[in-house]
Amino acid sequence: MKQTIFYFRVFIAVMTLPWWCSAYAEDGGPSLSPSSQSVIGTVNTALKSTAAYTASSFSGTVTYVINPALPLGLSFSSTTGVISGTPTALSSTVSYTVTATDTKKGTASAKINLSVGSGSGSGSGSSSAPNCMPATLDAVGEGRRAYLRLNCYGCHGMSGAGGMGPKIAGEGGDVSEVVNGGGDSMPSFKNYLCPNDVANLTAYVNAQGTSKEPVWLDWWNALPSLKW
Repeated sequence: MKQTIFYFRVFIAVMTLPWWCSAYAEDGGPSLSPSSQSVIGTVNTALKSTAAYTASSFSGTVTYVINPALPLGLSFSSTTGVISGTPTALSSTVSYTVTATDTKKGTASAKINLSVGSGSGSGSGSSSAPNCMPATLDAVGEGRRAYLRLNCYGCHGMSGAGGMGPKIAGEGGDVSEVVNGGGDSMPSFKNYLCPNDVANLTAYVNAQGTSKEPVWLDWWNALPSLKW
Protein backbone atom coordinates (compact mmCIF):
# COMPACT_ATOMS: atom_id res chain seq x y z
CA MET A 1 0.00 0.00 0.00
CA LYS A 2 2.80 2.41 0.93
CA GLN A 3 4.54 1.66 -2.37
CA THR A 4 1.36 2.43 -4.31
CA ILE A 5 0.98 5.77 -2.51
CA PHE A 6 4.64 6.59 -3.27
CA TYR A 7 4.27 5.98 -7.02
CA PHE A 8 1.03 7.99 -7.04
CA ARG A 9 2.80 10.95 -5.44
CA VAL A 10 5.65 10.73 -7.96
CA PHE A 11 3.11 10.69 -10.80
CA ILE A 12 1.34 13.79 -9.44
CA ALA A 13 4.66 15.60 -8.97
CA VAL A 14 5.75 14.93 -12.56
CA MET A 15 2.39 15.91 -14.01
CA THR A 16 2.41 19.23 -12.17
CA LEU A 17 5.93 20.37 -13.16
CA PRO A 18 6.02 24.00 -14.32
CA TRP A 19 5.39 24.37 -18.06
CA TRP A 20 8.83 25.87 -18.64
CA CYS A 21 10.53 22.66 -17.48
CA SER A 22 8.84 20.59 -20.13
CA ALA A 23 9.39 23.31 -22.75
CA TYR A 24 13.12 23.34 -22.07
CA ALA A 25 13.34 19.57 -22.28
CA GLU A 26 11.53 19.55 -25.60
CA ASP A 27 13.68 22.14 -27.33
CA GLY A 28 16.92 20.27 -26.52
CA GLY A 29 18.75 23.26 -25.01
CA PRO A 30 20.57 26.22 -26.58
CA SER A 31 21.16 26.24 -30.34
CA LEU A 32 22.48 28.52 -33.08
CA SER A 33 21.10 29.13 -36.54
CA PRO A 34 22.57 28.86 -39.10
CA SER A 35 24.51 25.87 -37.83
CA SER A 36 27.03 26.12 -40.67
CA GLN A 37 28.18 28.69 -43.23
CA SER A 38 30.73 28.72 -46.06
CA VAL A 39 32.52 31.91 -47.08
CA ILE A 40 35.04 32.56 -49.86
CA GLY A 41 36.88 35.86 -49.73
CA THR A 42 39.43 37.64 -51.90
CA VAL A 43 42.60 39.31 -50.66
CA ASN A 44 42.28 43.10 -50.33
CA THR A 45 38.55 43.00 -51.14
CA ALA A 46 35.83 43.61 -48.58
CA LEU A 47 34.33 40.33 -47.43
CA LYS A 48 30.57 39.81 -47.66
CA SER A 49 29.72 39.63 -43.96
CA THR A 50 28.57 36.32 -42.58
CA ALA A 51 24.99 35.96 -41.32
CA ALA A 52 24.19 37.05 -37.77
CA TYR A 53 23.17 34.17 -35.56
CA THR A 54 19.73 33.46 -34.16
CA ALA A 55 20.35 32.17 -30.63
CA SER A 56 17.54 29.98 -29.30
CA SER A 57 16.88 28.83 -25.73
CA PHE A 58 19.64 30.91 -24.17
CA SER A 59 19.28 32.85 -20.91
CA GLY A 60 20.28 36.51 -20.75
CA THR A 61 23.10 38.05 -22.76
CA VAL A 62 24.82 35.83 -25.34
CA THR A 63 28.52 36.29 -26.09
CA TYR A 64 30.30 34.80 -29.12
CA VAL A 65 33.91 33.66 -29.58
CA ILE A 66 35.64 32.11 -32.60
CA ASN A 67 38.53 29.68 -32.91
CA PRO A 68 41.13 29.56 -34.46
CA ALA A 69 42.29 33.10 -35.25
CA LEU A 70 40.88 34.71 -38.40
CA PRO A 71 43.09 35.85 -41.31
CA LEU A 72 44.57 39.32 -40.90
CA GLY A 73 42.14 42.10 -41.80
CA LEU A 74 39.01 40.26 -40.68
CA SER A 75 37.15 41.00 -37.46
CA PHE A 76 34.65 39.03 -35.40
CA SER A 77 31.73 40.49 -33.44
CA SER A 78 31.36 39.07 -29.94
CA THR A 79 27.75 40.31 -29.82
CA THR A 80 26.44 38.97 -33.16
CA GLY A 81 28.98 36.36 -34.27
CA VAL A 82 29.43 38.15 -37.60
CA ILE A 83 32.72 38.05 -39.52
CA SER A 84 33.48 41.18 -41.56
CA GLY A 85 36.35 43.25 -42.89
CA THR A 86 38.89 43.11 -45.71
CA PRO A 87 41.29 40.14 -45.60
CA THR A 88 44.92 40.97 -46.27
CA ALA A 89 46.23 37.40 -46.12
CA LEU A 90 45.63 34.33 -48.24
CA SER A 91 44.09 31.36 -46.48
CA SER A 92 43.23 27.86 -47.56
CA THR A 93 39.84 26.62 -46.37
CA VAL A 94 39.78 26.54 -42.58
CA SER A 95 36.90 25.31 -40.42
CA TYR A 96 36.18 27.80 -37.66
CA THR A 97 34.11 27.06 -34.56
CA VAL A 98 31.83 29.80 -33.25
CA THR A 99 30.78 29.23 -29.65
CA ALA A 100 27.95 31.13 -27.96
CA THR A 101 27.70 31.32 -24.16
CA ASP A 102 24.94 32.90 -22.08
CA THR A 103 24.91 34.30 -18.54
CA LYS A 104 24.03 30.89 -17.09
CA LYS A 105 26.87 29.14 -18.94
CA GLY A 106 24.56 27.61 -21.52
CA THR A 107 26.51 27.00 -24.74
CA ALA A 108 26.03 26.07 -28.38
CA SER A 109 28.36 26.10 -31.36
CA ALA A 110 28.29 26.48 -35.14
CA LYS A 111 30.79 26.03 -37.96
CA ILE A 112 32.10 28.47 -40.58
CA ASN A 113 34.29 27.26 -43.45
CA LEU A 114 36.28 30.23 -44.74
CA SER A 115 38.94 30.63 -47.40
CA VAL A 116 40.67 33.67 -48.89
CA GLY A 117 41.98 33.49 -52.44
CA SER A 118 43.89 35.78 -54.77
CA GLY A 119 40.98 36.45 -57.08
CA SER A 120 43.17 35.69 -60.09
CA GLY A 121 41.52 32.45 -61.12
CA SER A 122 43.55 29.26 -61.08
CA GLY A 123 46.96 29.25 -59.47
CA SER A 124 49.60 30.72 -61.74
CA GLY A 125 52.78 29.93 -59.87
CA SER A 126 54.98 31.87 -57.50
CA SER A 127 56.09 34.47 -60.06
CA SER A 128 52.64 36.08 -60.09
CA ALA A 129 51.52 35.28 -56.55
CA PRO A 130 49.61 38.15 -54.90
CA ASN A 131 51.11 40.51 -52.33
CA CYS A 132 54.72 39.77 -53.24
CA MET A 133 56.98 42.59 -52.09
CA PRO A 134 60.62 43.54 -52.64
CA ALA A 135 62.71 42.04 -49.84
CA THR A 136 63.57 44.62 -47.18
CA LEU A 137 64.36 42.29 -44.28
CA ASP A 138 66.67 39.37 -43.56
CA ALA A 139 65.53 35.79 -44.25
CA VAL A 140 63.90 35.42 -40.81
CA GLY A 141 61.98 38.67 -41.23
CA GLU A 142 60.83 37.83 -44.74
CA GLY A 143 59.82 34.40 -43.45
CA ARG A 144 57.71 36.07 -40.78
CA ARG A 145 56.12 38.17 -43.54
CA ALA A 146 55.27 35.03 -45.53
CA TYR A 147 53.98 33.24 -42.40
CA LEU A 148 51.47 36.03 -41.77
CA ARG A 149 50.61 36.61 -45.42
CA LEU A 150 49.75 32.95 -45.94
CA ASN A 151 47.80 32.80 -42.65
CA CYS A 152 49.98 30.00 -41.27
CA TYR A 153 49.31 31.31 -37.76
CA GLY A 154 45.61 30.49 -38.14
CA CYS A 155 46.40 26.79 -37.63
CA HIS A 156 49.88 26.74 -36.11
CA GLY A 157 49.73 29.74 -33.76
CA MET A 158 51.44 33.10 -33.95
CA SER A 159 54.79 31.63 -32.88
CA GLY A 160 54.38 28.10 -34.20
CA ALA A 161 53.38 26.63 -30.84
CA GLY A 162 50.40 24.84 -32.39
CA GLY A 163 46.65 25.19 -32.19
CA MET A 164 44.25 23.60 -34.61
CA GLY A 165 47.38 22.40 -36.39
CA PRO A 166 50.53 20.87 -34.89
CA LYS A 167 53.45 22.65 -33.28
CA ILE A 168 56.02 23.56 -35.93
CA ALA A 169 58.45 25.87 -34.09
CA GLY A 170 62.02 24.80 -34.76
CA GLU A 171 61.04 22.34 -37.49
CA GLY A 172 62.10 24.36 -40.53
CA GLY A 173 63.42 21.26 -42.25
CA ASP A 174 59.84 20.19 -43.00
CA VAL A 175 58.74 23.47 -44.58
CA SER A 176 59.57 22.76 -48.22
CA GLU A 177 57.82 19.40 -48.39
CA VAL A 178 54.69 20.47 -46.49
CA VAL A 179 54.20 23.92 -48.04
CA ASN A 180 54.67 22.65 -51.60
CA GLY A 181 52.96 19.30 -51.28
CA GLY A 182 50.56 19.64 -48.36
CA GLY A 183 49.95 16.83 -45.93
CA ASP A 184 47.26 15.40 -43.66
CA SER A 185 44.54 18.09 -43.63
CA MET A 186 46.86 20.86 -44.87
CA PRO A 187 46.59 21.86 -48.54
CA SER A 188 49.50 22.75 -50.79
CA PHE A 189 50.43 26.45 -50.97
CA LYS A 190 52.69 26.15 -54.01
CA ASN A 191 50.44 28.36 -56.17
CA TYR A 192 50.49 31.16 -53.59
CA LEU A 193 54.21 31.41 -52.92
CA CYS A 194 56.40 34.41 -53.66
CA PRO A 195 60.04 33.93 -54.69
CA ASN A 196 62.21 32.71 -51.78
CA ASP A 197 59.17 32.06 -49.54
CA VAL A 198 60.22 28.47 -48.82
CA ALA A 199 63.78 29.41 -47.81
CA ASN A 200 62.54 32.36 -45.78
CA LEU A 201 59.82 30.32 -44.06
CA THR A 202 62.42 27.71 -43.18
CA ALA A 203 64.60 30.35 -41.52
CA TYR A 204 61.63 31.85 -39.66
CA VAL A 205 60.20 28.55 -38.41
CA ASN A 206 63.64 27.62 -37.06
CA ALA A 207 63.72 30.97 -35.21
CA GLN A 208 60.24 30.62 -33.67
CA GLY A 209 60.28 30.60 -29.90
CA THR A 210 63.78 32.07 -29.74
CA SER A 211 65.10 35.58 -29.14
CA LYS A 212 65.64 35.93 -32.92
CA GLU A 213 61.92 35.66 -33.72
CA PRO A 214 60.27 38.91 -34.91
CA VAL A 215 56.93 39.69 -33.27
CA TRP A 216 55.43 42.38 -35.51
CA LEU A 217 52.08 42.02 -37.27
CA ASP A 218 52.03 44.59 -40.11
CA TRP A 219 53.68 42.39 -42.73
CA TRP A 220 52.45 44.59 -45.61
CA ASN A 221 54.77 47.44 -44.55
CA ALA A 222 58.31 47.49 -45.93
CA LEU A 223 59.67 47.87 -42.39
CA PRO A 224 57.07 46.32 -40.05
CA SER A 225 56.91 47.63 -36.49
CA LEU A 226 53.42 46.93 -35.07
CA LYS A 227 53.94 44.51 -32.17
CA TRP A 228 51.50 41.99 -30.76
